[in-house]
Amino acid sequence: MPQLDNLHFFNELDIFSNEILEVKQQQLQEKIKDTAQYELFLEQKGRRPVYDVYACFQPFNEATKTLYPFLKTLQQQVQPGDTILNLWDRTGWFTNLLSGLFPEQSILTIWEGNKDVLGYKGFHFWLKECENVRILFCDLNAPLPLNDNSIAFSVGLDTFHRFNQHLLLSELTRIVREDGAILFPHVHLTNSEPEPYFDRGCKQIHGTDYAAAFQYLFKDTNWKGYVFSEPALFMANDMPKEDSIPLVSAPDNKDYNALIAILSKLWEQAALSPFSYKDISDIGNARILINSLLNINLHQQIVQIDYAYLDGSVGYLFERHPIYMERIKGLDQFALSDLATKIIYLAKLGMTVAEIEAQINIQQTQIIKELGKLETLGLLQVVPIQEDALRLQSYLMTQQYLIPKQAQHLQALWRKAVKFFSDNNALIALEDESELTYEECDEIVYAIMQALQQEGLKQGDKIIICSKIHSEAILLFWACMQLGIVVISLAPHLSEATLTFILTKIKAKYNFLSASVYTEKKAVFKDAPSILFDEEKEQIEGQGFADWLSEIEE
Repeated sequence: MPQLDNLHFFNELDIFSNEILEVKQQQLQEKIKDTAQYELFLEQKGRRPVYDVYACFQPFNEATKTLYPFLKTLQQQVQPGDTILNLWDRTGWFTNLLSGLFPEQSILTIWEGNKDVLGYKGFHFWLKECENVRILFCDLNAPLPLNDNSIAFSVGLDTFHRFNQHLLLSELTRIVREDGAILFPHVHLTNSEPEPYFDRGCKQIHGTDYAAAFQYLFKDTNWKGYVFSEPALFMANDMPKEDSIPLVSAPDNKDYNALIAILSKLWEQAALSPFSYKDISDIGNARILINSLLNINLHQQIVQIDYAYLDGSVGYLFERHPIYMERIKGLDQFALSDLATKIIYLAKLGMTVAEIEAQINIQQTQIIKELGKLETLGLLQVVPIQEDALRLQSYLMTQQYLIPKQAQHLQALWRKAVKFFSDNNALIALEDESELTYEECDEIVYAIMQALQQEGLKQGDKIIICSKIHSEAILLFWACMQLGIVVISLAPHLSEATLTFILTKIKAKYNFLSASVYTEKKAVFKDAPSILFDEEKEQIEGQGFADWLSEIEE
């Protein structure tokens, strides 16, 4: 089977020889491995955003949240090293959520192939660093390539009504352990017809038909089938009135979607219970997902429910999810406190609860209390996910690519500019109207780096630039950023007294000056070597920048 990192391409397996499969493996690697080009695509796509409104909505909607009442029991039942099967995850949200909720278990996610929101490149780019995640591309309308009794439990959001149900149940009851669970959040029902009616596609039957089928299929087994109302489970979790939720099948409910559960009979004594931020064991390392379907204005500190938002797709979505509109109706025209505004701003940058605490210097207990209020309203969700998981979901919701923290520095910015825009003009020098591309600038930047190192400058050392804007000053700045040299830029019009005071505090190793500044204030800069930027109209008395560069050995 072709494989790349944690991606397994069972769908690419065929009857051909090993030699042909080796070629296919190489082709897949070439297609996927250029992560820099894919990252550039992500950054540029935001200029012409195309929103998948269901991908935006997935972490918050009633379909996803119906799983939550099962989480505490599932966490108690699984053992370290167990495998959890996640079916048909087109956006990666359930993969990332399960990975955070079950860090000691292995998450095996199944998707069809190279299509939809992520495709091969997306799954590789966003999920290759998840240590407990594997992605298996295969057909859910075929036998699953997994061993008997190898899965602790399975979750299949939006899955059961899409595929051959008899084959899927047969395969899942084969591979899931007899003490496990098979959960299908969001299954289309016909219970509510004729109102409200949506043309939702796929297989739609009545909950009582499912109940009759399960009774027949599992009568001589250790399994039992349940049909739960999706809206009822959602409200019981997000707006709880009791601490426990009865494990009682309700196939004859009046709702249009269900969670279907195939549970071991060992579950019969279990009770479901709401799951929220209070149940996260390490909340300091949890992150905060902001509901981007809401119009949140941090400047005016107000939240609005805008049906016209995202070109009207928000209104379309909410009309099809009336239970969710009922859930968040209190957020319209909701005024944000100063603390909530700070939390939301920093959460959007991918910070954990502990990092937000350090940033705003407010006790974590106070931050968590505020988060509890906002999560109860449905404005945000506190989840135990990694940085890449939040970045992926944030990208799907906003179409804005959040650069990872370890790449948020000027070295990476310069290298990326040179790599992708090498032939574009980076500078048009006002001194002589010459044009320099990024590639040409990079050669000069490299030469300046060599000169600085030859002069003994190292990371943390300081230089001063005191000049009007100048192409050589700009290139010097970028060279210093590559080496970690601190650049202090001083305005040329400052008085000698002010400059002398600043220079005494800074203790720079080198001064880089315009010729006019050097001529007028030579005495101020006498304590450190001074290099003068080249200017045609000025007679240079000291060492010029070009001459200084020409002295480097390489």
